[in-house]
Amino acid sequence: MKTDIRPPVGNSETSHPGYLQRTTNCDMASTTSTDSMSEGGKQLIAVPLCLPSNFRVENGKLKHDEGSTRDEIVPCEEGLELLENLNEPLIVISITGPARSGKSYFLSQLQEGVKFSIGHSRASHTTGIWIAVCPETVEREGKRCRIVLLDAEGTGAISSVDDGASDEWDTKVFTLCSLISSVLIYNSFKQPTRNDLQQLGFIAKFSDSIGKNSEGGVSTTAREQFRSFAPWFVWLIRDAPFFTSTRTGAEHESTSDSDDDDEYEDDWNDYMINEVLCEKNLRDGGDDVIKALKHTFPSFHAFGIPSPSNKPKICRKLDDPSVADKIRPFLSKIKQVASEVIQHSEIKKVHGDLLTGGRLAQLLRLYLEAINSETEYHSWGNMWNTVIKTQLREALNICLLEYTDSLQDCKLPCPTSDLKTRSDVIYHAMLNKFRESTLNTDQEIKRPFVEELTNRMEKEFCRKNQLNDEKCKDFCRRTIARLIRIRLHPFQNDGNDGKCTYRNLLKANETVVNEYNEETAGYAFSSDIIGESHTSLSKEIALCTEKIIERAETNALLEYNDICEPITEETVLTEHDLETGHAKSVEKVKQTFKRCVDGNDDIEQLVAKLEQELGEQLKNRKIALENAILTKCQKYINTLKSTYWLTRMDRLPEVPFQELLEARRNMLTNLRRKFSGVPCLEEQFDDLKAVLTEQLKQNVNAIVKWAHDDSIERFATAVQSIEERVPCVETDELEETCAKAKRLSIGHFTHLVEGCETIGHDINKIQQLLEMDLYENIQSVKRRNELKSTDFNTRLMKDLIEEFLVKKINNGALRADTDLARSDILGQYDDRALGPARDAIRTQYLATIKNEMDMISSRVLGNRIRMIRDVGLLMTGAVATGKAAGEGLKAYFENLN
Repeated sequence: MKTDIRPPVGNSETSHPGYLQRTTNCDMASTTSTDSMSEGGKQLIAVPLCLPSNFRVENGKLKHDEGSTRDEIVPCEEGLELLENLNEPLIVISITGPARSGKSYFLSQLQEGVKFSIGHSRASHTTGIWIAVCPETVEREGKRCRIVLLDAEGTGAISSVDDGASDEWDTKVFTLCSLISSVLIYNSFKQPTRNDLQQLGFIAKFSDSIGKNSEGGVSTTAREQFRSFAPWFVWLIRDAPFFTSTRTGAEHESTSDSDDDDEYEDDWNDYMINEVLCEKNLRDGGDDVIKALKHTFPSFHAFGIPSPSNKPKICRKLDDPSVADKIRPFLSKIKQVASEVIQHSEIKKVHGDLLTGGRLAQLLRLYLEAINSETEYHSWGNMWNTVIKTQLREALNICLLEYTDSLQDCKLPCPTSDLKTRSDVIYHAMLNKFRESTLNTDQEIKRPFVEELTNRMEKEFCRKNQLNDEKCKDFCRRTIARLIRIRLHPFQNDGNDGKCTYRNLLKANETVVNEYNEETAGYAFSSDIIGESHTSLSKEIALCTEKIIERAETNALLEYNDICEPITEETVLTEHDLETGHAKSVEKVKQTFKRCVDGNDDIEQLVAKLEQELGEQLKNRKIALENAILTKCQKYINTLKSTYWLTRMDRLPEVPFQELLEARRNMLTNLRRKFSGVPCLEEQFDDLKAVLTEQLKQNVNAIVKWAHDDSIERFATAVQSIEERVPCVETDELEETCAKAKRLSIGHFTHLVEGCETIGHDINKIQQLLEMDLYENIQSVKRRNELKSTDFNTRLMKDLIEEFLVKKINNGALRADTDLARSDILGQYDDRALGPARDAIRTQYLATIKNEMDMISSRVLGNRIRMIRDVGLLMTGAVATGKAAGEGLKAYFENLN
């Protein structure tokens, strides 16, 4: 095991502007590792890099998922983002060790401007692994590097919010720190002994895991691979009470007043190597840990730091300037050790490749996936190769894309030599760029990627060269097509500028060939394309010839139509007038046509064909004249419909049928008067008559129904006055009123449907149906009047009986015969009764009156019998009482009367 610390290198440089004043909103009450920015200065705040699976960052605060356990260690996006923004090579310094041993405080002293949160409770303060990036760069191996500080959760931690860390958890944290660190600081408390090594079983477990192969056996190669990029292992002994000098054998107290700090430090290093980690005492215990340290970490050094004070109050204020004088020896030793660690730290390399922020972020994800798995064997070196190859692949794709884009800038088509020259320039530039972007990568790993980039750029050039050949062909084809379009297509246009002759067409063909040879001189495939184009040129000449003839014929027909008077609705011509104008126009048009096709061998046949087409034009003009007349007629018919017919159709069915017949008659009469003497219009006349008649037939039933309903309504209106009369009307008056209303209704109906028989409708049958409905209505009126009469006379009879029989006879007001009372009731009824129910009610109530009279007679007879009995009693009393009894009898008879 090496005992020398690494040689000092480089000095710090200016700060990195992207990582100053980085803050987080983590809840300080939780187990976080953040402090607020120091007042007046720029303080770099640590952020979480990895957390237990039962913790999460939510809204800038660390949250614990209650009820869950820390099964895995998971990455945090904030820490990964911080790493991915670092492009420089990294020096990664991590610290681990027992919980509550001052790890976060020491890590905060390594660089100014970096702050890790510290706590003073008994529970573990740091959860997971927290990261901070030093604001200033340092120089190592001629390169500017960035120092990354990792604060790991303490081993054997006791947490206030979950079950704390287990041995397995300690192994996971220690494994991750060992894999990614340049310097691994193990921070312990008090003087370590060999017995204390038994508590470091996680180191042995880690060493055992990296020494296994995929079959579970021992792999020397795997262990050697890790040793090639293993970190410098620094054992930091805190609050060291004393040390043993290997040179003098004397024991010295570790005090803050020691003047020989170097001797103190060297003796602690000797003590650890010669006493604690000495292989000769392996039997005493801790042998697995000693072997692990020896075989796993090639470089080792121990530092001792005295206790700041034996007063807890001062120990809680180590950053307070007010206690600086009291702990000056402690602060001096902290500063010295921190300086030693920084100066002798080196860039993190794996297999010779420099570790950058992006590589570390990718590597961290792979390491965590392996650490969280249950597999005992992990190929850590292959994971690094995966990250390197991924970055090499990205660099290769970027260079290849830039090469392709640069070739795209070459305007094609172009000579092959020009394309080759341009490609060579870009080719060498991309190779240089790839090498520069991968300077931190081992050449052996990089070589196949360089070869791949070379091969793919050569393939891209071949593809581009083939594309250039295709574009050369396309350019030649487009050139000949453009010349044909410019020189020959004007002969196909609709315009006639007087130059579209066959002689000019042949001259244009010759011009196309000459200009093509000039424009494509030196281009590949130009001769082949012009050879291919001879056939297309011949076809184009034939097409132009056809277009010239077609255009000449078209222009001749247009001129003919311009000369002839156009046919419109207002044209007043006869067939003779059309033929005369045609003959004059044909001669003029033939002269123009001959000028257009001058030089053609088939000119006579073309002229004959033109004459035939002009004859067709004459036929078309005759047809157009007839159509114009018909159109004019149709418009007039539409006018007649608007005037006479449509307004009445809109009112249907409330239109008298005779009014529709009159409108039809007027329309037909006006149409015949307007176009009299035009034979072709007889069919229009017949069609209009048929259409109007059909519409009458379609609507006659609706008109008849409306006439029927309207007549019934008129009847109801006519008898409404007598129906509303109270209480009722006499039969004669009712009969007379209904008869008059019926005559009016039938007369109104006859007026509305008059003429329906002209289209085959039976008017008598319709009228019979109306009379039947009117009869039903009359009967209904009579029934309602009779009901009203019955109701009135019934109430009258009841009132009379109650008045004359009940009131007068019962009250003793009527002393005459009951026959006189009955005669009085009937007399009053006959005088006041109304309507057809008068006699029926009188007859109905005669029996009622008789019964009432009989009841009254019986009641009068009973009264008289009681009177005789009462008189006898009074007379008997009169004999006894004398005059007084006689006066009482007199009063009794008066009362009876």
